[in-house]
Formats: sequence, structure tokens, C-alpha cells
Amino acid sequence: MNILDKFNRLANAIQIARIPLLVFGLICFVSIATIVFMSRSHEQDQFLLPGVVGLLWAMSTYAFIATFRIVPEKSDKTWKFTNRLKRNIHRGWYWLVSFTFVGITAIIIFLTTRMLTIWLKEFAG
Repeated sequence: MNILDKFNRLANAIQIARIPLLVFGLICFVSIATIVFMSRSHEQDQFLLPGVVGLLWAMSTYAFIATFRIVPEKSDKTWKFTNRLKRNIHRGWYWLVSFTFVGITAIIIFLTTRMLTIWLKEFAG
């Protein structure tokens, strides 16, 4: 089993979380917008970084589920050459997206640790 099949199984397993992720992402977005545009004091700034982190993870997880929920199967040796070529190109696109997704996830993990470090230093102690 390769990584595309694992991503497909994981996306189907957590597919039920799509709607709660949308709601959570919307709540984070609204809270960020409210703090940035309507806050007159710096008291609500402590909620800005957790809102950004929550929005990043909600968007990333939702994109993962939406992208890898349906992954084309491997081509069969009995198919015509053109059909196998089309299927391999289609799966190649998913391979490219999966590598991109792994890179973006690494960046989000880095940003999360940096933002939480700043938040803890600024507001927790």
C-alpha cells in the first residue's frame, strides 16, 4: 500500500469532520476579523494567534479531506495503453499534490510552534 492509498483511507475515515471543520474555520475567521477590525483595545489580542492557528489547521484538514477522499485506482495491465497512460497521469497529479500537502503541513507545524511560543511568552507568563 502506497501513500496515496493511505491518504485515501485516512481522508475517508475522518470525512465526518468536514462540516465541523468548516464551522470551526468560520468561527476562527470571524474572530480574527472581529479582533482586527473592531477591537479598540489590546485585551482581545491574546485570542488572535490561537485564531490564526485554528484557521490554518481547519483549512489544511478540510483541504486534505476534500482532495484525498477520492483517489483514482492504479491502472490495470489489461487496459489499453492510452487508458493506462491517462490513469497514471491522473495518479501522478495526486502524487504531486500529496508531496505539496506534506510540505505545507510541515510549514503549518513550524508556524504553529512559533505562534504558540510567542503566544505563551506574551500572554501566559
